[in-house]
Amino acid sequence: MSMQQLLLAFLTYPAQGFMVYYYAKAFLQRRYGAALTLVNLAVGYIALYWLSRTGNTVWNLAAALVVNSVLLLLLYRDTLKSLLFHAVMLTAVQALSELLSYSIIKTADDSTALYAELIGRFLFFLLLLVIRLTFGKKHRLSTTQSGQWALLLMPLAGAAVVSVLLYTQWHYPLPASLQLVCGGAAVMMLIADVAVFFIYERSLEDAQRLAELTAAQQKTRLDRQYYELMEQSNREVKLLAHDMKNHLIALRAMDSTEAVGAYIDKLYPQVDAVGTVGSSGNKMLDLMMNKYQKQCQQEAIAFTFSVKTASLDYIADTDLISLLGNLLDNAVEAARNSEAKTVSLSVFNKNPRCDAVVIENSCEVAPLTANGAPVSTKDNGQRHGYGLKSVAATAQKYNALFDWTYDEKAKRFIATVVFPKEGEQ
Repeated sequence: MSMQQLLLAFLTYPAQGFMVYYYAKAFLQRRYGAALTLVNLAVGYIALYWLSRTGNTVWNLAAALVVNSVLLLLLYRDTLKSLLFHAVMLTAVQALSELLSYSIIKTADDSTALYAELIGRFLFFLLLLVIRLTFGKKHRLSTTQSGQWALLLMPLAGAAVVSVLLYTQWHYPLPASLQLVCGGAAVMMLIADVAVFFIYERSLEDAQRLAELTAAQQKTRLDRQYYELMEQSNREVKLLAHDMKNHLIALRAMDSTEAVGAYIDKLYPQVDAVGTVGSSGNKMLDLMMNKYQKQCQQEAIAFTFSVKTASLDYIADTDLISLLGNLLDNAVEAARNSEAKTVSLSVFNKNPRCDAVVIENSCEVAPLTANGAPVSTKDNGQRHGYGLKSVAATAQKYNALFDWTYDEKAKRFIATVVFPKEGEQ
């Protein structure tokens, strides 16, 4: 191998150190920062490059095992058994990748030795990625696994390209200068493959941090809205308590049961108007109840609710908004155009294994249906079809059952969602 080719082969070893870093990230905890760990791995594999130039297979494998063991013991924090296991795993993968590459090449002369090195590196990276995606527990996002598996095409493509260059060199020998250019391009492809995986991993981590930040901001906003509602409810309660003395004096002064009854009838709406906050223990559920209670009060719709025995706290806030928001929006819309003008919400523990949400509303006309599901129509003003696809999708996400019925006699629409408890899903 010429000096230029030796230099190119030398560059593949620091890249191999970066591959080991990417592998170890899924299984082990670093002792030091990412930059220092990467530098030490690169230096360690440069040392391995010089140690493995003897051509003796047994010596090369022993050197690889020693270097892998020392690097993992110095740079990572885990049990001795675990660190040695991964050192053996890395050495075995390296031996297997080199065996596969040389079984393809059979015998490598000076003009093809670099290609043998490169095919081995691509296969080494490919095998490490398969192990990482199959068994790695850390830094795994289930929603991104398909994307990471698709990226395996990159080292596969790199090995294929180098194999084509090897085939070309065998059958149509290239001038030394062109061999150097092709070899350099192949080495750059290897380094680029590793870089792409680092960038992809960083983008996943950034996306995860952004999602966590968004969730924290949403929680802060929810807490603020919740406590504002609680403060408003407390003010209403204090105002009612302040006026109650005068009400009691007025009641005491009345001389007939009919007058007392009439006065209580006038007083009752003021008591009923005081919002109930915090009755379920689920902030988002409480906020939604208060929102629709106030909306129905403004539109002269009788809104009743019962959420004493189940809080649905295992449902994400965004999903709860989607599910209850769509159902209650449809219920209020239908009740608005009905004669009875009633909406009721019940959230309860149906049995030890499941919770249920039942929303009933007055509805003058049975909703039109298509394929068994309600559809919206502008002719009769009923809009039960709007958003029900979203409701069904949310229910499916939690393995819940969603169903609806229409009572012709009572002129009531009833939507039911039954959620299995987390331990029963």
